[in-house]
Amino acid sequence: MATLPVETDLLERLLDPADPALRVRVLTDLLDRPDDDPEVVRARERVPEQPWMRATLAAHHGDGTWGRSFYAKYDGTSWVLLHLSEVGVPRDETVERGLQRLALKRFGALAWADGAAALPRPNATAS
Repeated sequence: MATLPVETDLLERLLDPADPALRVRVLTDLLDRPDDDPEVVRARERVPEQPWMRATLAAHHGDGTWGRSFYAKYDGTSWVLLHLSEVGVPRDETVERGLQRLALKRFGALAWADGAAALPRPNATAS
């Protein structure tokens, strides 16, 4: 992807270290830096330290859900997961385990795109 022309003063404001999630997006999306670029890595590492991110992760119910319901606008699980993916939050094992339990409960199993089972179906008998 080609680097987009951006006014220097605007770029400096967008790259402000005070907002590491925005900094990651500007570095990767506007300046075409790779994910392993040291500045990208440093900014991404700071995202979980932000008060809004700590509050979002703390609001997780522990069972794979957030908010009043899965699709509740702004605070439901689907909205929160979209937000977390957009800001590039690092993986969190507690959240992942909860999401796995939720997926198993709702869909019976998780499968990769090639059809291989990622997690077994509940109550599956071993062969």
